[in-house]
Amino acid sequence: MKLEQGTVINRRYRVKAHLSQTARGSFHQAEDRDQDNALVLLKVCDTTADTFPSEHGSAWKEPEMFSRVAHSQIAVLRDSGRWEHRGRALSFLVFDWISGEHLSGLLDRKADLEVGHAVTIALQLLDGLEYLHSDEIRLLVLNLHPSCVWLDYSTDQPKPVVVDLGLAVPAGTADMPERWHWSESFYLAPEVYNGLALPQSDVFSLAALLYRLVYGLPPWFVNDAPELFQQRKLISAIGKQRARRLELDSYTHPLLDEHFKKVLRKSLAVDMEARTRTAQEFRESLRRDREVKLHEPAREGRPMPARRAESGGGFSDVAGMEELKTLLRRDVIDALADRERYQEYGLTIPNGVLLYGPPGCGKTFIAHKFAEEIGCAVINVTRSDIASIYVDGSVQKIRELFDAAKEASPAVLFFDEFESLVPDRGTDMHQSSRTEVNEFLTNLQGLSEYEVFVIAATNKPSLIDSAVLRSGRIDKLVFVPPPDVEARLAMFHLHLSNRPTEVGINEHQLAALTINFVASDIKLIVDESARVALREKTRISQTILERVIALQRPSISVDMIREYERQRQEFENYGRGVDPEGETERKPIGF
Repeated sequence: MKLEQGTVINRRYRVKAHLSQTARGSFHQAEDRDQDNALVLLKVCDTTADTFPSEHGSAWKEPEMFSRVAHSQIAVLRDSGRWEHRGRALSFLVFDWISGEHLSGLLDRKADLEVGHAVTIALQLLDGLEYLHSDEIRLLVLNLHPSCVWLDYSTDQPKPVVVDLGLAVPAGTADMPERWHWSESFYLAPEVYNGLALPQSDVFSLAALLYRLVYGLPPWFVNDAPELFQQRKLISAIGKQRARRLELDSYTHPLLDEHFKKVLRKSLAVDMEARTRTAQEFRESLRRDREVKLHEPAREGRPMPARRAESGGGFSDVAGMEELKTLLRRDVIDALADRERYQEYGLTIPNGVLLYGPPGCGKTFIAHKFAEEIGCAVINVTRSDIASIYVDGSVQKIRELFDAAKEASPAVLFFDEFESLVPDRGTDMHQSSRTEVNEFLTNLQGLSEYEVFVIAATNKPSLIDSAVLRSGRIDKLVFVPPPDVEARLAMFHLHLSNRPTEVGINEHQLAALTINFVASDIKLIVDESARVALREKTRISQTILERVIALQRPSISVDMIREYERQRQEFENYGRGVDPEGETERKPIGF
């Protein structure tokens, strides 16, 4: 919101000039009347605007985030507060004066920057990211776009300073922002759209900013983005763009050699497993102190290879989930081990099972442990594995994927984020996507006859096309809820084993203190406690564990649990027939 010259905020800050406008606030030069009219940088946000997300539920509001950090690449917060102006609720932040301009303002004039200058800006921001990701701070910015960065011209070389933490979240939180401006969408890592934030998400965001500085547009830019915002449509459009190979050859410069292109390609990898992992690794690669090795995707037109499951403990590594493990042993493992007896009764393995429920409850984990337990070929499939730059190329990949599974039988096909592979055809989607769903329906039918078993996992079952869930395709729907107290007890025991612990750790007490904590939360608690003990040069103790628990929040809220319970009731009433025991409600199978 642009303020007029002379406007006074809280009887203290007098506006001298409007400097710039961003998606979530306006910046002004102002005088601090309590400090001899010293100049300050004033940021004003309209908290009633749809695109203002700095209060997305996180315990850390933006002013508190700024107040907890102290680094040369982060603006110094002096003051903050609420203010009502002409009937509008405004929020303001006051920073030490920075003599310069928004990076977005510079780009409005120059479109792109000289490569060496762009790399220098990125390296300086990476220093700030390393600080924010450190054990002491553990803050994720999520969205490093040009309007987040102010250029300080008071130094010999312009210095980038972060002036916006509106989308930032503490590491390990599940309380993610749900709204952002369309222009920011291109700088968000793919996993952020799905409610997951990691240090790698900031690596992606900064790499997207570096790409913008050099090439003049964000990576995988969608031309009609403003018209698409409706946020869901824009996310879908960006997802389709990101399925294509990143364009890096449209601009030539001596510094844009193969090493630089590899750095960008690795740091902007859509697949987190293939992406640069830390800010330090990104910085060392940019400075050419580290060789960059790219994860090579499968060649176009070739199916994902089947592989034998890696060695591991199988179900013995899974704490809880006893009913689910029993179902998989009885209906799949035993059926494959004693084919003749099952055939005598006219039975084969089920066609497939859908594991659904809140994130972090172990759906992907149990699928991989099942593959270890059974010891057969396994093919892991995500959306990026079937993406193609050719017309009908994805349909061909889907067909070849199922053919490869049949050739490798007995085999397990594991589909992660299943809703992205078979979305509801009743929604507004492109014809090519409908064709892909139809191809899945055709190939899922009757897979059990080839001894191919499908495990699909999703956090969003309501987005899956209903035809996929009919008998003969996905036979069983399994709700995987947050672990109960007995499962949490088993998880603490599992994760604390083989670590240096003090005698007398009360795992029952730990389980009681972690109501609504999911499997990933408990692993994080134990890992963080181990880090604390390592720094303090002691063994993991009950005191350390309880101290860490007190600082953590469950990844899923009570409202999320209620919503998943509502969806479970819908699925149980979907028309699966009468329960063998004659019950009208079936128990969830999981922890």
